[in-house]
Amino acid sequence: RDCLLSRGLGDVYKRQGQGFGYDVGYIYYAYPDSAQTDSTNEYDFGEVYGSLSYSYFSVSANYGVNNDDGAEWADSALYISADAEFEVAEGLTLALHIGDYSFDDDYKNDDYSDYGVSLSKDGFTFAVSDTDMDNDDLKFTVSYSIDIDL
Repeated sequence: RDCLLSRGLGDVYKRQGQGFGYDVGYIYYAYPDSAQTDSTNEYDFGEVYGSLSYSYFSVSANYGVNNDDGAEWADSALYISADAEFEVAEGLTLALHIGDYSFDDDYKNDDYSDYGVSLSKDGFTFAVSDTDMDNDDLKFTVSYSIDIDL
């Protein structure tokens, strides 16, 4: 999901203890310049989400609840994913992901699955991801992040 800006409530309720965790919230994806690209459409949409985690594993579901005219596909869209994250060597983390996006029957049947794998160490991440969509290319990503305690 290539989004310029996301805002919303996010983490409305989050709890973790004894290896179990859960998180529920709302995410709003805003594409500020979408009307300039296509004056008849806006592509902003929102999702409610929930996730459960235990130890190294998590499962989550996102459900489309509102959209602008250009994002009809987001109405009743359901994204379900499963993730695992393991430390494979000191400070080196391996993450695995698989997800499935299914759309309302009123939208043309373009359901798809996505999957990815990444390695992270000292703030750097190297990731490889793809989907089962026709004409979609394998993606390679390198990123760096900094944790900030507030």
